[in-house]
Amino acid sequence: MHLLIAHAAPAGPQCQAALDSVPPLLKLPHLTALLSQLSLTDQRNGSPESMTPLHERIRAQSEGLDGPDGLMPWAAQEAQSLGLEVAGSAWAWITPCHWQINTDHVVMLEPQELALTAQESSTLMEAMREYFAEDGITLYPSQCANRVGWLAQGEVFRGLATASLERVRGAIVDRWMPRESGAKVLRRLQNEMQMLLYRHPVNDARLAAKQSPVNSFWISGTGDLPTRHNGKQSNTAPALNLPFVMNDDLRASSVQDDAAAWLLAWEQLDQGLVKPLLDGSKSGKSVQLTLCGDKAAFTYSLQPQSFWKRIQLRLSPPSVAPLLTQL
Repeated sequence: MHLLIAHAAPAGPQCQAALDSVPPLLKLPHLTALLSQLSLTDQRNGSPESMTPLHERIRAQSEGLDGPDGLMPWAAQEAQSLGLEVAGSAWAWITPCHWQINTDHVVMLEPQELALTAQESSTLMEAMREYFAEDGITLYPSQCANRVGWLAQGEVFRGLATASLERVRGAIVDRWMPRESGAKVLRRLQNEMQMLLYRHPVNDARLAAKQSPVNSFWISGTGDLPTRHNGKQSNTAPALNLPFVMNDDLRASSVQDDAAAWLLAWEQLDQGLVKPLLDGSKSGKSVQLTLCGDKAAFTYSLQPQSFWKRIQLRLSPPSVAPLLTQL
């Protein structure tokens, strides 16, 4: 298995203080032991300013996808998997969301926390469909189990770099809004949808139930599929042909800078996904581990080690804390 742990680095000051504490609060015996079994085989650099987070780029490459920043073709990949015609067409994901309007900035609430029902999602899509159609955009239901929203096809999305939903959920949206000239149509649509949704029956019912209303949408997942992409998720890391698993259990506590929750999430990962990887490495199975933050990602693989290297690692096992601070 190739396990990628996203958000492995502590983002906020409280989590950083917990990581740097003496004596150490973060105790990850299985990860420490695993790192002593593996060798660093790849290092990639990222940036918190990129529209496509580093862990998403690595995941995309594991599925045979690639593209410039902000043009990772997740929507086209899903459209192809649903049997929709993607050749020569441009696609995007549309995520209904709630924008919290403040005096000097707008924050997107976590879309998953809206807990939209299938009926609510379908009703809202139908209400918005004709407005999108006026701008040459066709909406389709999405069947991704782990995301909220719809598929959209239209020329306006061709070559339009968009920020991953990962960048904006729970964050200020303005800095991530697309600025290309073609995005003017979409910004106008967002304004129109705010007016349409203001007194929509779905939102009236949600407000009566003390739930946040849907008052906008986010565009992401744009980009063209590679010419030879077969539409099937390989779910493998190409180099070793290993099943690929991406875990983001650290995200919520990291973003909220909740040190206690972050430490607990790491300990649960150590006991959960990391321990089987350690057991596999001890039995000689091919395993890979990628620890990924916004700035860097380190990939470790099982490689032959010299006698002296094994002795060195046994006498001086790797320290996890300094490693995580580099991510």
